[in-house]
Amino acid sequence: MKKNILTILCVMLTMAIPVSSQVTIGEQKAPESFSVLELISNTQRGMRLPQLTKAQRDLLEQSQGFQDQKGDLARGLTIFNTDSHCMETWDGSSWISLCAPPATLEVNPNTLIFRYVAGGNQNVAVSTNQTGWTISNLESVPDWVGLSGIGTGALTVSMSQANNTNAARTASLTITTTGVALSKTVTIIQLPSDDQVVDNFLPATVYPYVGAFWRYNQTGERLIRIPRPTIAAEVSRIDGPWSATVIAGSDWIVLDTVMTTDKNVGWRTDVVPDESNVDSYENKPDFDNLHPVKSTLTSVNGTMSASSPQIYFRIGVKTPLASATTPPRYGMILLTFTSKGSFAIQRLWIRQGEAADYIMRHSDAIIGTDGYINNTRPLARKFLPCNTTWSPFNMAVPFNGGLPTKYPTQAGAYFQWMNTTNKRYAYPPTGLATPWNSSYPSGTNPGLWKDATNYSATYETCPSGFHRPSDGLENQAVPDIMIGYDIVTPTNNWVINSEMRQSLWLIPPQTRNTPAGNGNSIWGYYADGFFDRRKIYDSPTSTTPLTVVSTGNNDIAYAGRLFFNPYSDSNASIFLPSAGYRNNGSGALQETRFGYYWSSSSDGNSGGWALMMDASTPDSNGNAQPTNITSQGLIWSWGLPIRCVQNE
Repeated sequence: MKKNILTILCVMLTMAIPVSSQVTIGEQKAPESFSVLELISNTQRGMRLPQLTKAQRDLLEQSQGFQDQKGDLARGLTIFNTDSHCMETWDGSSWISLCAPPATLEVNPNTLIFRYVAGGNQNVAVSTNQTGWTISNLESVPDWVGLSGIGTGALTVSMSQANNTNAARTASLTITTTGVALSKTVTIIQLPSDDQVVDNFLPATVYPYVGAFWRYNQTGERLIRIPRPTIAAEVSRIDGPWSATVIAGSDWIVLDTVMTTDKNVGWRTDVVPDESNVDSYENKPDFDNLHPVKSTLTSVNGTMSASSPQIYFRIGVKTPLASATTPPRYGMILLTFTSKGSFAIQRLWIRQGEAADYIMRHSDAIIGTDGYINNTRPLARKFLPCNTTWSPFNMAVPFNGGLPTKYPTQAGAYFQWMNTTNKRYAYPPTGLATPWNSSYPSGTNPGLWKDATNYSATYETCPSGFHRPSDGLENQAVPDIMIGYDIVTPTNNWVINSEMRQSLWLIPPQTRNTPAGNGNSIWGYYADGFFDRRKIYDSPTSTTPLTVVSTGNNDIAYAGRLFFNPYSDSNASIFLPSAGYRNNGSGALQETRFGYYWSSSSDGNSGGWALMMDASTPDSNGNAQPTNITSQGLIWSWGLPIRCVQNE
């Protein structure tokens, strides 16, 4: 009993003696004066904090004791989170990770495009959480590239020299961080002079947009989408960086990569669209307010890959024009992309305004084939931007009473060159043409557009103040086989007497089948606020893939060919959809990759001359190739679209 009492007294005495407030563990030494606890290990050992999963940590935080003191005594509590593999400390309101953030480096944009002239400063924003950055390949940067602001938040790039070559030239900057070494590449492109820029054709399984259009009072989004190929052998052919940059019209054209808010855009795969309710200028009068491009950017970029399987961006314009008769304004966007691992470019031609306008102007010299040269184009005419149509279809259009379609990509009506029974009938772009009639004059002298017969006084379907363009003389027969430039016999000179050729071709062909004109035209899709908001289908009546939208109704619209003026003081453009034709015998619709447009000229043998545009077709390597734009002689009873020009 006495022994037990003694033991209790010893314990009580020990508890009464103050314990030192400083402790050292792992070595017999006094702790430093500033230390409460020192852990010393000479045997490769460390301190192991409480090991908690995120779920366990959250249960700890929810406990009553923790909640009572979370803003006071719980502050500074430290654990090791086994899910994030990081130490975490409670700061009174949340758990703070003590892991260092991952090293970051961002550059924007990653591609800069300059015109051929010297100067033209552009900035690259550089941000990093490392101690700094530099250009690690500075010694190899060519001397035509000027640089300033290296190591700052904004790198300034300029052109020290003009590009006097006939091809684009490129340079690369490798931006590398100090500390944790990260690198990003900025590609610099300096174009040749404007008339030397050449589009690189995309692989044949990839279909490009070639331009965009707004009426004078429209400003809202136009959607540019080029999806990744789906064919296994082609799937990665355009994988890699891409960029889109406004190189003409940067004061009124803006870009962004924001997905449209319209969930009914027909090609969207992230939602289930109802294309019948897609927003348009017809069902949404406030379309431009619903779908603006609220951006100040004139350059955007991205990367095509399996995880990002499309090139996508929006184009908007800042302000409307004054009226429908205001001359259009034109711009250009340069799309750079990767094609089979190489750098490639594609121009997008931008137009705002529906007033008729010149493509090639009177003042643009003709340097034609077969030796024909002229300093002017006296027969250049202003083209309307849309095909001719009428409502209701399968009825006669009033003389000089046709109407333009709502959008440039729409086929509109099909007309016969002339027909003695169904005069000026407008046949629909889908369904049956009834009543179809193939009657027309025949014989040795069936008549011409402006001879004594004067079919123009009966069969003109263009709106008042406009007419069908000529493709040769209108009061004399244009022979089926042309002999080239003949100064002695002007009737044999196709270019001299052709409004079509002088207006559309940079290098007008002198003969029927000369594959010329591709120097100022390109085949593809056109973002006019209609075509770009719909799913693209194969042609309903042919095997031509992915060329048509809004099938099965009379608003049907097509891919086609865009003609442009390549001179930088113009950049004018016009789009003609490749809507096929109606067969002369039955009136059956034949939608092919070809586009046909009547002229007012005739071969003198009941045949009219028509502009024929072929699409781009693949070569043996699967690359798209330029194709013919020619004249085709067709029996007068064929049904073709008509694009009108203004009287002068």
